[in-house]
Amino acid sequence: MMPRELLVAAVVLTAVSGCKGDKVLAGRRILETNPAGALALFQEAEKTHSPCFECKVYEGLAHEKQGDLAAAAAAWEAAIAIPDAVGKTEVSWRLLDTYEKLFEASKDRAERLAIAKKAAPLEVSLAAARAWANEALAESYRAEMKAAQKAGKADAVKAAASAIQALYLPVQRKRELAIEATEALKALFIERAENAFKEKVAAELAEQGRFDPDTSEVALTNRFTIPSPSKDPAFDPKGDGFKVALRKA
Repeated sequence: MMPRELLVAAVVLTAVSGCKGDKVLAGRRILETNPAGALALFQEAEKTHSPCFECKVYEGLAHEKQGDLAAAAAAWEAAIAIPDAVGKTEVSWRLLDTYEKLFEASKDRAERLAIAKKAAPLEVSLAAARAWANEALAESYRAEMKAAQKAGKADAVKAAASAIQALYLPVQRKRELAIEATEALKALFIERAENAFKEKVAAELAEQGRFDPDTSEVALTNRFTIPSPSKDPAFDPKGDGFKVALRKA
């Protein structure tokens, strides 16, 4: 199989472009041996033929050969942003690969998240089988969901859960994360109910000896005062119907 780099070049060479010229051809000839010199030629060609898809693609290759993946990604981002350019799909795959390398090389959480956000739409448009960027975003939203639960913010939990469901993920993965969101919301509901009980009812019940704040146990009792025989003859202990009246009470 042709290496991806050569495949990109082949696509570009066959593209119908208005930016071909002596400088682009000269740059291609020395790209392997002198990428810095080739880059300068591609940039010069771009000044007279803009927008130039071919120039941007080769600029990306020149940056890559010099080890500057961030600059390579920027060049390929500019290339695929050019309307009606031929060969965008292959360049998009190359860009996605570069994003992953940048993501893996970075130790900064914010930077990794920013890279994943750029890569995620490419995974969708290319129908990538392994959506690493969308999975990275899912884990980020999952962390937000847990933090929101800890902070007692149900709306934030719902927002993170909705963001997860909008990602390009396998159905089973979405289902697992949806269950986590449901459990988080359930826990928040129970916590709110318990807090409301403690604020509005617990103190009064504790004074009555019907609630233990240490164990959160509630003692359910049925209090009934037996009327005097003069008020209700049925409750006269000496009467035949006394026991029956008590049971009914």
